[in-house]
Amino acid sequence: FKALNQKRIPTKNISDINNTSVMLNDPKSVLLLTKLNGYVEPALKFCNQNNIPVIAIHCSPDYMPNYIYNCIRGSSPLFSNLISYFFMYGKKRIAFFGLSLNPDDLYKANRIHNLYSGFTENDIFYLENSFKYCFDTFKDLRYNYDAIICPNDFAAILLIKELQTIDPDYLNDRFIIGFMDTYISRLYHTSLTSITYDNSDVLSAISSIYRSINNNRERFLSIDLRLKSKIKIRASTHNLPIGDTKNTFLSPPAEQKSLVFREFKHL
Repeated sequence: FKALNQKRIPTKNISDINNTSVMLNDPKSVLLLTKLNGYVEPALKFCNQNNIPVIAIHCSPDYMPNYIYNCIRGSSPLFSNLISYFFMYGKKRIAFFGLSLNPDDLYKANRIHNLYSGFTENDIFYLENSFKYCFDTFKDLRYNYDAIICPNDFAAILLIKELQTIDPDYLNDRFIIGFMDTYISRLYHTSLTSITYDNSDVLSAISSIYRSINNNRERFLSIDLRLKSKIKIRASTHNLPIGDTKNTFLSPPAEQKSLVFREFKHL
């Protein structure tokens, strides 16, 4: 809030999502959401019905396709750069560990699937009921993989901790990567290679969308801004440099299709 106020964008926190009607008092009001889920859906619906723009961070337009909202998210080339990084060091057996039914997790898995034919539904390990359930399904198959992607840093750190307990040598020639680049990724004993985009870029994107929309409310339906994501290299990928991947292009599978995600059995 302080950073947005410094950019001359006045802010107000709505502690109860059902209080969005206060925005009707300001013709330049915009709703900023840090995530999309069922909890905020009533507010999203209210804003659409009353021509109040919505900015959603860390989301893509197809998360809730029946609503209109502006998006700020990471860039698509990130995933081709990530896979190229794996290939650079001979890591071609990729697992996705800790997938929930969060739309952001599904998006990541789908992007990898549509860039690399070697990654299929069978390489996904679901976070059902508990972390223990997910790890138990993975541990007996762990030698099938040499690169493991986790949807966030917390799942990755827990995975590293469990692997260090049952098989300390396993991490010596495997890559483990998370998303978010939280403090724990830097401070944990085996520091975690993680992916994120800078907060300053997020603030700049919010400011740009806010001003563009308020200058052209009748012209813009929605804006989709993609930020440059960065892979922060650390010990979980043995501090091996990523090199220059800006001109990296992979040959995707011949047929582009969405993964078929199974329903959770243990909820």
